[in-house]
Amino acid sequence: MKSLKIATSILTAILPLIVCSEPVVIVNPKNPLSALAAEQVEWLFLSKRADFPGGGIAKPVNLPEGNRLRDEFYEKASRKDVAQLKSYWARLIFTGKALPPKELASEADIKKYVSSTPEGIGYVNKESIDNTVKAVATIR
Repeated sequence: MKSLKIATSILTAILPLIVCSEPVVIVNPKNPLSALAAEQVEWLFLSKRADFPGGGIAKPVNLPEGNRLRDEFYEKASRKDVAQLKSYWARLIFTGKALPPKELASEADIKKYVSSTPEGIGYVNKESIDNTVKAVATIR
């Protein structure tokens, strides 16, 4: 019985690390956008474009550095790992070309920002989606 408790404790601790999350890009429900292609997501979050397809300024937001969902989102959306992203942003910041998206502390903060900001765009786990935001892309 004791070994079962230990195994359960270990599984409970490592399961979140094993299970892959599914980042979903969200916008304000009033945004007329219905979908974004993977390339468009990359452009918006890497400051290659500042507007949504079809018009309207986009204000992307990020989870904090070191967040597992953020790392997964960028690896899938931009095909860049953490070190490559740091180098990318360092170049853009140094040359004055762009700044990275504003960081918010949690998925709940991202949802709150996006739901109250018509130009807002962010990403959360698929399980976090509700009627306060609109999903426009799943990052795989």
